[in-house]
Amino acid sequence: MVRLTLLFVATIFAVAGWCEATFDASPGEAQASMDAMKAALTDAEKAELDAAVRVIDAAINSIMLEVQLLDQKASAVAKLAKMFLHGKTASEFVASADRACGVFHPNEFIVQMMCEKLREAENETATDTKAAVPARAADAASSSTAQGRDRPKVEERFRDCAECPQMVVVPAGSFLMGSPKSEEGRYDDEGPVHRVEIAAPFAVGVYEVTFAEWHACAADGGCGGYSPGDESWGREQRPVINVSWDDAQAYVGWLSEKTGKRYRLPSESEWEYVARAGTRTPFSTGVTISTEQANYDGNFTYGSGRKGVYRGETVPVGTFGANAWGLHDVHGNVWEWTEDCWNGSYAGAPADGSAWGSGDCSDRVLRGGAWSNEPGLLRSALRVGSISAGRGSNSGFRLARTLTP
Repeated sequence: MVRLTLLFVATIFAVAGWCEATFDASPGEAQASMDAMKAALTDAEKAELDAAVRVIDAAINSIMLEVQLLDQKASAVAKLAKMFLHGKTASEFVASADRACGVFHPNEFIVQMMCEKLREAENETATDTKAAVPARAADAASSSTAQGRDRPKVEERFRDCAECPQMVVVPAGSFLMGSPKSEEGRYDDEGPVHRVEIAAPFAVGVYEVTFAEWHACAADGGCGGYSPGDESWGREQRPVINVSWDDAQAYVGWLSEKTGKRYRLPSESEWEYVARAGTRTPFSTGVTISTEQANYDGNFTYGSGRKGVYRGETVPVGTFGANAWGLHDVHGNVWEWTEDCWNGSYAGAPADGSAWGSGDCSDRVLRGGAWSNEPGLLRSALRVGSISAGRGSNSGFRLARTLTP
């Protein structure tokens, strides 16, 4: 009986080997072990084993049938998605696919299978769109305003010009700003917790402003012609660094004049609203964060989190997944300037989402933490003040845009 039990275990390993073979791994070692042990069995034991193998085979066939059905369902969803996409832009689809698929763990392969089918439909639709319009019209397809709609819809992504940062529209709503006294790593300036009402949808940058976007401003005669240093890390799609609050205001002014739209820095409350994206945990990722989700100093941990990597520099925007509202890098990479003057507590703070224009206005509020910080400084509620003219290798900014007249 002991031998039969051992052989049954070997059979299980052989089945596991078969599964591995399905994913390009060899089952030979497990098969050899099973053959060797099977040779030593009595006829009765072999009969029992054969019965067990038939049960396993039936289970495998059932699993394969389910996988085939799921694949068929995923393909059907993709076809429906493609039909739904007629008359929509590829960028609108990408926004939906990112929100639907980006929150799942890669090991949830069934969900990922469906997401892959959806992305295939997106790619086909994007190709169809490009084939149907001239090259310049393809740029317009990613910009709702270029199509003549002055007010993009909630969750819609758009650009107001080819060089403009990509924006996403976030909904109106309310949230509790600040952190509870029980939150690990909390500072007193994160309170008192208070409710903020965001009365109207507004747009916010999907990514932090990049070197390429900054260069467009300087090349067009804006931003004082200033060319920030990149610390030899690279430029293009990395977030622009070594820019002050004053520099960010120069960029906002250039972009507003260029487009005729009301670009600005987000208020501090707007920043926390979009960073949380409906969450009340220390991070939009939950109760902790990892270096697979954000760029920070992974030599340190927060809560139940584990140590990770320390990259020692910025990474290109969008390297990590977006939060629930489609924003990337709200935690880490670079600190982000907000519009507000610095105040040491929320006593008397605006409750309508507007910027706090009084207090110590020689200092302005930075949010989000950076590549150089421990994870506790990346919390959604964490805030610091810094001189408005200060430039550093760990600070950049993200845009907001008012949608109402």
